Amino acid sequence: MRKLNLTQQIVLLIFLILMLSSGVFSGLVLVQNRAFAEAEMYSRLETLLTVSAPDDESSLDLPTTEIYLISIEGDVRTGVYRVSTNYVDYFTQENCNEIVNVVFEKAKTIRDKAISDQCEYSLNNTNFYYVYQLEKDGHFSLMLTDSTYINKTIRNVTRQTFLIFLSIMCIACFVMSLWSKGVVQRIRKIQRQIINIPTQTNVEVSYDDDGADEIAELGRTVEEMRKEINTNEITKNEMLQNISHDLKTPIAVIKSYSESLLDGISDISDAEIILNQANLLRNKVNKLLQYNRLEYLSKDTDYEMVNMKEVIEEVARSYKYQTELNIILDLEEIYFKGYRDNYYTVIDNIVDNAKRYAKTTIKIILRETEIIIYNDGEHIEEQFKNAVFKPYEKGSKGQFGLGMSIVKKTLEFFDLKLEVRNENVGVSFIIKK
Repeated sequence: MRKLNLTQQIVLLIFLILMLSSGVFSGLVLVQNRAFAEAEMYSRLETLLTVSAPDDESSLDLPTTEIYLISIEGDVRTGVYRVSTNYVDYFTQENCNEIVNVVFEKAKTIRDKAISDQCEYSLNNTNFYYVYQLEKDGHFSLMLTDSTYINKTIRNVTRQTFLIFLSIMCIACFVMSLWSKGVVQRIRKIQRQIINIPTQTNVEVSYDDDGADEIAELGRTVEEMRKEINTNEITKNEMLQNISHDLKTPIAVIKSYSESLLDGISDISDAEIILNQANLLRNKVNKLLQYNRLEYLSKDTDYEMVNMKEVIEEVARSYKYQTELNIILDLEEIYFKGYRDNYYTVIDNIVDNAKRYAKTTIKIILRETEIIIYNDGEHIEEQFKNAVFKPYEKGSKGQFGLGMSIVKKTLEFFDLKLEVRNENVGVSFIIKK
């Protein structure tokens, strides 16, 4: 089946289902056909018996029909009966006596009452069917035929049934072929869209399918993926431009001061500027490495129980000689599941961000379900709240970088939430379990 295309698979499947169902139905029809044919044959014999019963003096030979064969009439009281002359083509006199004796025996059990009945008689592996009518006065009439009519009726019904099923299968296969072609076209459209997505020229081409089935849902999923890829492409390009710009400045400063020193223009004290720019460049490269390392974080390794109080205290100590800001700690002994190095990076980046905006104070509060890192700097405008977490997205004052993007991505990996909240004075970054 897998070596056939989808259209062929669907048509073949429908064909097999119809063949199986038609086989079962035909078997049931054949069983019912015989009963129907026998009932129809007896009905016709009874009609012939009623409308064609001969008088005593007339001939018993009736016009040939598709059902009539032999006619018998007589009197049970005298035991005398007559048979149509064509009986010699089918029976002997002894056979006729056997059939008539059935009527005679029936007459012995029922008195003063007209009766009619239908019976079956076998001769040389051939079935014969007859009906008879016995009057009160003992006179009887009988019509007999072989199985020719029954077999013909069964063949006709079977042939018609087969033709009907053949027509149904042809129509069903044609309809399913058209339907499957439509399905395949929609799938191939999705396939082309997926193939074209990686190319920059086609990532802008949208996919539309207003259907309500699973294929339409798949198409909408692909469209969402395309939009996400397109957004990521734009973000990546902007990020590359911003990274280039961000790294270019310290490199240019280092280059220009190094050349000045070599030319004897600058004083040796300018080497401190080169060192500061080198440290700045190193920090930026470290941030890039941290951001890239997040792509390879895996939950395959068991989480550690990280003492967040120790992590926060270690970060605070590292800023002791980097800033004159007052760093206040209000910490409980709390453990978070995760990796210690990543939590250190998260706290360090948030504090580093707070250091750039705080006026006098940074306060860190650690509780059972949350960590609050507050600074008394200016409020963040609503339009820039989400921009804080995008790589190299410019903020309200033109600041940009990777620090808060690393924070956001790391916390999402550990199933933690990060919220930015403007207080009456200052801003709080809240990490919640």
